Amino acid sequence: MGMGIAGSLASLMDGKITVESRIGVGSTFTAYLTQRLIKDSIAIGREVSAQLQSFSFSHKASPLKGQLTHEHISGNVLIVDDVIINLLVAKGLIEPYGISIKTALSGFEAIEMMKKEAFDIIFMDHMMPEMDGVEAVSIIRQNGYKGIIVALTANAVTGQMEILLENGFDDFISKPIDTQQLDTILNKYIGKMRRVKSNGINDAEILKFFCSDSKKMLTAVEAFYKDIENATDEDRKLFVINAHALKATLATIGEVEASQLALLLEASGREGNKDVIKAKAQEFVDTVNNIIKSIDDKNISEGIVTAEDTGYLNERLRMISEACKNYDFKTTEKVLSDLRQKQWTKKTEEMIDKIGEYVLHSDFEELAEFIEGIGA
Repeated sequence: MGMGIAGSLASLMDGKITVESRIGVGSTFTAYLTQRLIKDSIAIGREVSAQLQSFSFSHKASPLKGQLTHEHISGNVLIVDDVIINLLVAKGLIEPYGISIKTALSGFEAIEMMKKEAFDIIFMDHMMPEMDGVEAVSIIRQNGYKGIIVALTANAVTGQMEILLENGFDDFISKPIDTQQLDTILNKYIGKMRRVKSNGINDAEILKFFCSDSKKMLTAVEAFYKDIENATDEDRKLFVINAHALKATLATIGEVEASQLALLLEASGREGNKDVIKAKAQEFVDTVNNIIKSIDDKNISEGIVTAEDTGYLNERLRMISEACKNYDFKTTEKVLSDLRQKQWTKKTEEMIDKIGEYVLHSDFEELAEFIEGIGA
């Protein structure tokens, strides 16, 4: 990450970064962070200290690459997240296991779904507006659910994990979702996996939903920092939630630097550091808007056709409608993928995106009604 971001993060943790440079030799950057002493704690010792001093890692946050492959097993999973791109990624990574998957966009929706259906595992985003994951899990547990609940979190730090485990969660997966970590969780709680080929995740669809999700979240971010002096505590919490969500989605598509800037804003929001937010928020918004524009421009330049083929479109819509009657998820997903290979007018693109949302949630009856309303 850049030195400006690193310095701000160190400052937020009551630390600092120093630098020593020699021309022709190089530079040494040193970060100093204050560690709170815990009463009666055991010293970490020379060996662990040496390991910490030499610590390095090279994690590439991109579940869009390097898929695991698995043989089908039985199971019923619910994924809860308020950001569509996160649902899409999680669903795409779990589908190769052959597990039945349902999705919910809020804790409220998840609670209602659980009144009608039993699930082996619930994957729950822990930071959502209106009802966060901790509150949702508390209600779900009170309603008698004794199954496994796994937190989906972009704040996979020790203190945060302890809080989640103390509040009804059984385990956690960090976001962006790591395929190896997901594989371990499913092996642990459902059964041993064997391997078959997987088609993986549709990268184009991920990028498309990233654009639509991010535009909504940026609106909330802008509303806060542009009127930060009059903002309420609820406004600040919403800012933190959206910065947190953007941090994960940006990392998902490999935009690591922008994700780190979102992390800085999230931390500044939690700490109430208005100066950092004022200094960095506009830069962040501009950066994300440029990413969105580059994706949109690329989609336009790579379109296969330039005019709508009404006959082709109507034929595909009828195929989806027939598949809905049989609750045939594979066919609906395949036909939807075919539609997305062509370039359409903006109005038709929006209609196809709406169909994609129905397919994502396996809302076959609602989808059939939607297509009937179109008159295909």
